[in-house]
Amino acid sequence: MVHAAFLRSAVAHGRIRSIDVEAARARPGVVAVYTAADLGSYWQPGPLLVPPPPIAGITFNQRTQVPLARDKVRHVGEPLAVVIAESRQVAEDALADIAVDIEPLPAVVDLERALDAASSSVHDDVRQNVAAHVRSDQGELRGGAWRGRPSGAATVRL
Repeated sequence: MVHAAFLRSAVAHGRIRSIDVEAARARPGVVAVYTAADLGSYWQPGPLLVPPPPIAGITFNQRTQVPLARDKVRHVGEPLAVVIAESRQVAEDALADIAVDIEPLPAVVDLERALDAASSSVHDDVRQNVAAHVRSDQGELRGGAWRGRPSGAATVRL
């Protein structure tokens, strides 16, 4: 049996400049050390388990968890590397041998500010950090009360 320990980001948002795992790989008892670069074509985002609703005009920017951060970290605790070793203690000790250089970027920690055009983008290809945008109009307003569905009109931005 082998044991795994993950090196996690201490930075909330930043570009990964380098991850040097050679010293960890050289530690006695370490079986392997992997980063996103080591995973090659196996590095893929996880599957989308719940598809978006079939609504006309929907904006849906699919994002799922990746096995290890590549190029950029997006939250504190995001896994950067994994050490596989003969014991849990060796795996955890080898984490200290890994040298990580991350260029900090402005963190997006407030939902309302994240939607501001001037806010830093968590995902570079998603403007204003909008994961999904749906507008649904149902029922009509008569005499101050909704007729039809009680939900009325709603805009949801995630």
